[in-house]
This record gives sequence, C-alpha cells and structure tokens, in this order.
Amino acid sequence: MPESKKRVSLRKLPAIVVAVGVLASLSGCSAVPFAFGGCTPTFADGSNAKLVEAHGHFDADPRAQFPTPLVAKTTEAHVAVSGHGKIVEAGNTADVRVTVYDGKTGDSYAQASLLLATSGSNAPGYAKLAQCAPVHSRVTGVGPAIDLLGADALRGLPLREKDTLVVVVDIDQTYLGKANGADQLAQPGFPAVALAPSGQPGLTFPGTPAPTEAKTAVLKQGGGETIEKGDQVVAHYSTFVWEQKSLGSSSWPAGRPTVFNAISAVESPNGVPPELANALIGQRVGSQLMVILPPKETGAPAGTTYVMVIDILGIK
Repeated sequence: MPESKKRVSLRKLPAIVVAVGVLASLSGCSAVPFAFGGCTPTFADGSNAKLVEAHGHFDADPRAQFPTPLVAKTTEAHVAVSGHGKIVEAGNTADVRVTVYDGKTGDSYAQASLLLATSGSNAPGYAKLAQCAPVHSRVTGVGPAIDLLGADALRGLPLREKDTLVVVVDIDQTYLGKANGADQLAQPGFPAVALAPSGQPGLTFPGTPAPTEAKTAVLKQGGGETIEKGDQVVAHYSTFVWEQKSLGSSSWPAGRPTVFNAISAVESPNGVPPELANALIGQRVGSQLMVILPPKETGAPAGTTYVMVIDILGIK
C-alpha cells in the first residue's frame, strides 16, 4: 500500500477528549534519548517521531502531517522545535497543549490544554513527552496507544492497545512537581502528615473534636515567588474530612494539579473561600500548607470540617 501524507481538519472524538483530560521504531535504526542539561527523558529520540511535521502556530492547531499509515511498536519522541525557557525536569509539572492524531489515517482525535505531572505511575505517556525539553518547545511523539494514553484511559475508547497514535505537545510553562521547601515544626492540634514518595499526603487525626475556627499551618517553607492577591496558584491538593477521618478528593491520583485563584469568593465569582484565600496570600512557591476549614467557612453541612493539604507549585 503506498504511503500518503495527510492532514484533516480537527475532528474531536468526545471520548478521547475525556481520555486526554484524564489522559522500537519499525525502521530498525537505534534510538537514544535526547537530553538537555543532563536531563534524560523517558522516551528515545527516534525516526518515526522525526517524520511528523507540525508547522502550525505554537499553542494552537499544530497542523501535523506525517506519512500514513504510520506504525510504531515502541514510543519515540523528538523535539521538533526547541524553546529557550526552563527545562521541564523529571518530576515537574508541565502546562501543555496536547493534540492527538490517528497514526493510521492522520485524523485529528483531540486537542486540550492541561496541567500534568511528567513522571510517576500516574503520569500519562503524552505528558512524559514534555520531560527534559525546554519551555516553549514543540515535541512530537509516536507510539502505541497503551503507552501514550494508558490502560485506564483506553477503556471504552474505539482504540486498541497496539494502535499507533501521533501526539504533538506544546510546552507553555513548567512548575514544581511537589513542595520542595524546608520542613517546619509540627503545630499542636493539627493532624500529622505522612508523605508518599510522590508527595501525596496521608493524615493521622488527633483524638479531639474538629476546630470550630479556620486554622493554617505551614508544613514546608518554600523559597520561591510570593503569592499576591489575585494570583493564579498552581497547586496539588488533598481534601480530608476531619469527622470521617477520610480523604474526600485529591489532585494527586490523576497527576493533574489544579489552579486556585488567590482571592476571596466574596470579592470574585472565581475566588475561593475567604480563609483559604487568606492562607494562600503571602505564601511562597515551594511551600506546603495545611488549612482547616470549618463548615461556616465553606457552606458544607454541619459536621463536615475540611482539612486541606496544599503543595504550592507555582504561579501562572
């Protein structure tokens, strides 16, 4: 079958958009990882990834073209355009725009802007493509769907594990992967924190009633930029319920940090509870906080005291 080079207009498949939001070359040539500043990426630089041409505007439709059908047994990456910003170090968070194509037909599947962890068991393959490249780079990746999306994302999608996908990643910014500040002395009356290697916290609650007033403790003191009122704060969080001594929600399992607006919801419809805003403003990037929010601060039902552990990763 003759090869063709094809690009079609963006055709989004809703299921794959959801997957991305969660979400050895056949040539026989040897491939080695590209490296910047001593950082070694997950995927090797390879000939299949170099076949992808993407000349569209940065942080927009990359207008990728490549020979079809493009088939790969393993995942490769290539820095098609090298930026001049900070290196996305292993373990960092990356703010990226991801576009996914069908390697067989060249059709565009999905496009999304995401904050993603770039390493660890929860990081999807398409996020790992950003690892070790400079900010403002465009990276192309080619590989099996199982490598680039992961088993969980593939469930329910019209894709097989071995189907080849082509991914174009534009790297807008990089942030910390977890709080890296200096440990602070524990404060009495607060739950005790234990951290997994990834940085995800677990809590041990004291045998006392939940506080009736908002409280904040600095668990790690960072040395980065200082948060000002109105800043968009990139953060990992876990929210526990004191009375149930259980985890309610967390950004860690999906490997997707969130953004808090450091302003009170009283002042802005996009703000956060006033005491959470007060806790964030004045803190520095790299810090880890514990914020206790009684029901009167959040509007939660009586007997629902939230305990948030927040890693401040950066400011957008």
